[in-house]
Amino acid sequence: MKTRFFILVSLSLLTVNFCKKDDSNLNPGLDCSKLMHGIYNAIPYETDSNDSIINVEIDKLTKDLTPKPNGLDRHGQLANLDTLFKRLEKCNKISFQICCYCCIQTGIPQTEVLVIADSNGVQIKRIFDFWTGYQMNLAFGGAHPYYRDCKK
Repeated sequence: MKTRFFILVSLSLLTVNFCKKDDSNLNPGLDCSKLMHGIYNAIPYETDSNDSIINVEIDKLTKDLTPKPNGLDRHGQLANLDTLFKRLEKCNKISFQICCYCCIQTGIPQTEVLVIADSNGVQIKRIFDFWTGYQMNLAFGGAHPYYRDCKK
């Protein structure tokens, strides 16, 4: 009787461990304060350390976002952008809106995203470019000054 009880408890514990959802890779080491610092302090028309800060933080979240082209999305990156935005929801004072998808055709297609960060009630707006080619993982391409609203 004790043996059967031991086997049932062991199987239950194994099942719980195998079925446990692994959220460890959803926001691996994302530092929201560094990301926000990079956004707040981005200098218009200059590539500087703030772009590097943003790149490092976003790169942590895009390493596994490989393109999955299909009939509706030949570049296969729309779902990856959605996944990235969900992962960035950890930084609750930031929002994203795709301005244009694969609209910049300079070599590797790029997507423009409007980023709005809240700084004590003041909206800081930037445009992020993402490399969204069908042969590479989703990657941060740079931050630019806000210059227009995205088309709805």
